[in-house]
Amino acid sequence: MASAASVEEPAAAAAAAAETKRGPSGASFIREHLRSLAPYQPILPFEVLSARLGRKPEDIIKLDANENPYGPPPEVAKALGNLKFPYVYPDPESRQLRAALAEDSGLESEYILAGCGADELIDLIMRCVLEPGDKIVDCPPTFTMYEFDASVNGALVIKDVAQIVKVVEQEKPKCIFLTSPNNPDGSIINDEDLLKILDLPILVVLDEAYIEFSSLQTRMSWVKKHDNLIVLRTFSKRAGLAGLRVGYGAFPLSIIEYLWRAKQPYNVSVAAEVSACAALQNPTYLEEVKNLLLQERDRLYDLLKEIPFLKPFPSHSNFILCEVTSGKDAKKIKEDLAKMGVMIRHYDKKELKGYIRISVGKPEHTDALMKGLKALQLSLAPYQPILPFEVLSARLGRKPEDIIKLDANENPYGPPPEVAKALGNLKFPYVYPDPESRQLRAALAEDSGLESEYILAGCGADELIDLIMRCVLEPGDKIVDCPPTFTMYEFDASVNGALVIKDVAQIVKVVEQEKPKCIFLTSPNNPDGSIINDEDLLKILDLPILVVLDEAYIEFSSLQTRMSWVKKHDNLIVLRTFSKRAGLAGLRVGYGAFPLSIIEYLWRAKQPYNVSVAAEVSACAALQNPTYLEEVKNLLLQERDRLYDLLKEIPFLKPFPSHSNFILCEVTSGKDAKKIKEDLAKMGVMIRHYDKKELKGYIRISVGKPEHTDALMKGLKALQL
Repeated sequence: MASAASVEEPAAAAAAAAETKRGPSGASFIREHLRSLAPYQPILPFEVLSARLGRKPEDIIKLDANENPYGPPPEVAKALGNLKFPYVYPDPESRQLRAALAEDSGLESEYILAGCGADELIDLIMRCVLEPGDKIVDCPPTFTMYEFDASVNGALVIKDVAQIVKVVEQEKPKCIFLTSPNNPDGSIINDEDLLKILDLPILVVLDEAYIEFSSLQTRMSWVKKHDNLIVLRTFSKRAGLAGLRVGYGAFPLSIIEYLWRAKQPYNVSVAAEVSACAALQNPTYLEEVKNLLLQERDRLYDLLKEIPFLKPFPSHSNFILCEVTSGKDAKKIKEDLAKMGVMIRHYDKKELKGYIRISVGKPEHTDALMKGLKALQLSLAPYQPILPFEVLSARLGRKPEDIIKLDANENPYGPPPEVAKALGNLKFPYVYPDPESRQLRAALAEDSGLESEYILAGCGADELIDLIMRCVLEPGDKIVDCPPTFTMYEFDASVNGALVIKDVAQIVKVVEQEKPKCIFLTSPNNPDGSIINDEDLLKILDLPILVVLDEAYIEFSSLQTRMSWVKKHDNLIVLRTFSKRAGLAGLRVGYGAFPLSIIEYLWRAKQPYNVSVAAEVSACAALQNPTYLEEVKNLLLQERDRLYDLLKEIPFLKPFPSHSNFILCEVTSGKDAKKIKEDLAKMGVMIRHYDKKELKGYIRISVGKPEHTDALMKGLKALQL
């Protein structure tokens, strides 16, 4: 009798043999170029959105897919309800639909082919025209389906809208895809430009999905004269049938016969065909809905222009593309609106990174969108401060003295020795400080030559920026910010319910049209180190606007302070700080020069005990040693020049000349600014990186001591290798 062990051993051996004889994985059967294909990212339907957002479908406003919110004519529902033979395969030639389209377009039906949406026809064209390795021309930003289908069909995509003639001559692409009106920017192609492209030896596929919303006439009839033209159309936008999937195209007879051979036989369902035919029976409804959408598009465009962080573009379609400005994040706007039940489209690809697209809806949809955008306008994200030594020490696992801080433009030499002595001899720390900071203001008057009645001190210049806004701005007022610049201006504007206009190129025009209350200028500017000359400043002072000039870094430039100008210009405020000049960033001492007509109101509104006794005695002590301050300044200027020359030797950095105690660098050669910052932090060297639109891909490096520069360069060269 066999033992249990003897029975189990053959079974185990058989299992092991089966394991070793296992065949190739299923993926190995897939065509090689498709194994790395990323799936198309479609827009989600109501049912999925409802589950994700926890809202009923009727409580979701879909402005993300350029759908027609009015839906199809009533004849469609009736036709679908009366569907006679749903159990019979549909007509493979869609004869009824093609006849109706011929009547609608004036083009004979033999030139027309219908499909399961225009998407199917795009893929069908490529399958009939392209061999693997062939090329198409794509004209970004545009409909991403062209690039996707090209990838599916093993074709290469050339993206060049500026040099089409040259590209066709050199690259010999098979076809070019054009969209007019274009998705997502709503632009159009005129007849002259289209004819020039048709003269080239290339198949031109013209997508007219949105043509009803423009002033253009369809070019469907052109296929009778141009053997290299295909025109695509859809019922999704015009007739509100996106869910039924009905597209069609006009093709030259020399091409259409091959598409008939290659297409799936039953590609247009009976539901789709009867719906499209029913929609065409009511052209009055289609025209009325189109006019409603055009009217709402114009209203939406005007309203979007009022949102300070959006720059909408004129559109010839049923959507509006907007550039997201003012440091806002496009994806975050989309996500925040989604929480309110309003869906829009955002882009994160290169050509349109930082843009959103908003479909035109009904008036009530626009109202809900604007309510959401205005709520975001007033929403406040916390300011992102630079971390102190103690926090960095814990995070990096390094002693504070082993960390080199080149991230906050601090003065690494610290204050004069008189400061430590004054702090050690502090007599009355238990008594509230002088609410008028008399001792400090007297010392500043002597230092600057400006009488003390023009001077107000604060807990850093940051407090004074906020105080100015609280005294000047009503909620909804506007300020002008000049990016890239100190982000505290935008933050404090948000705290005070103000709107931010970011436009440094057209200040005069902005002041005339937008009527902002004040403008914030920084000279030298943080983070690029640029300066404002007297001539330009005087031009701005001639405008009807309060000018706040931040001179936090002026000691490191060749400029003279404009503090005394406040005696002649009632619309000028000049801000200064002890953080950079005197190495007192941790003590928080700022001050400003104000016209007498303004300063009296700031005295009324400021916190009474805003400057601590430690801050006041430290600042006064620092001013007692101007020789030390001058020597430290000269050391930093000398090291700035050395640092600049060394940074020019790093192949992935492009440093900019600076009039301050920092240097801004563009990160090049495909390197990532955030990664550089993180890698240097692991070596104990802290720098600043930027991820907002104006400065994405830039880093800022503060000027330190020579040994700090040496450690930085050692780290950068390690990254270089």
